[in-house]
This record gives sequence, C-alpha cells and structure tokens, in this order.
Amino acid sequence: MTTIKDIARECGVSANTVSCVLNNKAGEVSAQTRERVLAEIRRLGYRPNAAARRMGGKRTHTIGIADQYITNTKTDPYRVHLLEPIVHAAREHNWDLLYYSGHVDHVGFTSFLDGRSDGLICLSGGIGKDEVAAFLQTDLPIVLIGTAQDDQTERQNGGIDVDNEKGAHIAVSHLTNLGHRRIAMLQGERISGNSQRVAGYERALCESGVQFDERLVLSTMAWDELAYKRTVELLSWPAHERPTAIFCFNDVLATAALQAAKDKGVRVPDELSVVGFDDITLSALTDPPLTTVRQPLEWIGRRAVEILIEIMEGKLPKDYHEVVEPTLVVRSSTAPPATSPPI
Repeated sequence: MTTIKDIARECGVSANTVSCVLNNKAGEVSAQTRERVLAEIRRLGYRPNAAARRMGGKRTHTIGIADQYITNTKTDPYRVHLLEPIVHAAREHNWDLLYYSGHVDHVGFTSFLDGRSDGLICLSGGIGKDEVAAFLQTDLPIVLIGTAQDDQTERQNGGIDVDNEKGAHIAVSHLTNLGHRRIAMLQGERISGNSQRVAGYERALCESGVQFDERLVLSTMAWDELAYKRTVELLSWPAHERPTAIFCFNDVLATAALQAAKDKGVRVPDELSVVGFDDITLSALTDPPLTTVRQPLEWIGRRAVEILIEIMEGKLPKDYHEVVEPTLVVRSSTAPPATSPPI
C-alpha cells in the first residue's frame, strides 16, 4: 500500500510537505511543488486512510449529510433540489461527502457524530429526541437545513432556512386578495417549518378579517396520498361549506390536490384555487401550472455547505443562522372565486 513516505521519496520532498498538500494548507507549499506532489499522488493511486486520520486527531476532510426521511421507492423533488447543489458546492471546495439515511431499526443517525466526518449537514425534518440529546453533547459542527423541532438544538447549532411564516402569509394573502374566504390548508405536521407555515396561514386570514376554522386545516404528514384523500373529502362537503381555495404545505401535496380536483370534476382555477410551497421543477409543469411560494433550494443547499465550512474554519460562530426570503410565483392555478361570499 502506498504511503505518504513513498510519495515524499518519489517527489524528493519531506513527508510533512506531502501532508500539507493533502490537508490543503494554503501558503505552506509552492504551487510548483504542490502540482508535483498531486501528480505523484494520482500516479501512485494514493488514498488517505480516514480511520487512521481520525485516530491521529486529524481531519477526514469529509462532510456528512444526515437524512432519515429519504425514500428509495420514489423520487423526492425537494431533496433532489437540495442535494445536487450540496454535492457541487462540496466538490468545488474539495470536500468529500458521506451520506447517511438512518437505519430500519430506527437507531438514528447519532453514529454520524463519532468523528467519521468533520461536520454535519442535517435535513432537520428527521430530528427526533435521541438526535436532540446527541447534538447537544457533541462538539461536531452541525448545520441544519430547515427548522428543528427542538428550540435548544436550533439555538446551539448552525442553520439555514426559508422564512416559512412569511412564505405562508404571502401565499394566503394572495388568495384573500383574490376574494377567497373559505381557504383550506393541507399541513405537514411534524415536518420542518410546518408550525411556522400554519402561523402564517392564520395571520393572513386574521389580517383579512376571515375567521379561522380549524376544520379547514387538515393533516397529511406531507404524504401526497393523504393530500389526495383530504382534498377529495373537502370537495365532498356541501357547496356552501366547501373551500374555494387550498394552500398546501408543499408542491407535492398541491400536485395531489390538483389531481383530486380533476378526478372529482372540479375545475382549477374556475371552481378551486390551489397554491403550493417550494417551487420545485414540477410546479411549472402541472395542469394548470401551479401558483407557489418559491424558496431558493439550490441556493440553500450550496449555502449550507459554505456555512459549515466557515464554521469549521472558525470564520463563523457554531450557532450561526441565515433566513432566506421567499417569493410568490403566480401561475394559472389561482383566480378569484366564482362567487365571492360576504366577509
């Protein structure tokens, strides 16, 4: 097996010089020597031993991605939009990635805190009480994408998220400004950002003088099958009780709502307006194209990597947070209600 000493001998430099190149220590090795060492590393096919580096107290130069909600049965557009820029950003900064999706026995991803990576990006929708306890005890730099279910976890670690409350507020305000008064919400309880989106929904109704009706806030667990079922239920109500608009926790739920309306013979947007959240690629391709709240997922994924690296390098505090502004994208799935009831 090729060692650092082998590379140093072939290049005519010290083992410390090779180590500096491997650890990307800027300014300690000339550009010419660096290129010569890298060429020899490639020629000899050298691979650093991550386990040995951990035992020696050195960096593995690896970023972990923790995600317990990934599914192998179908594509998750939200995660696709996040993971691709994470991969590109890590590659641009010369960091390796280690993806962890949890265990079927629900052990959790706390094993990711054992030093196999230098920092962790966590898709925070999957954080449970065991992870909360582990996060609070580790010194490993952690950046949460999304909102943690535990306030202390969120305060003590880094994070980046869209302004969920504002995003829901602008979505529902769009509907009330069109004249809608019976507005349902398909929520994704226990999912990152849900409580803030419900709060934004309620605030928009209150500001428009619309009385909050808890019957119109339905549980979906962010599953499209449940969203379809809940929409069918809503559209089965008597005409004077049936909502004229539905605000959905995300675009996947909104797509299911559109399909349910079509199957029930309810025309969108003539008889029902639908608004989503995220602005995934699919939202512009639905029939009709979906009005939605855009959160810049590509930017969030890339920025999560940058924040984590800056925390690991001591350029940002461990509890650094960024909040990203949402924007409303108006397409063809929303319109004034056929008849506007009095406020």
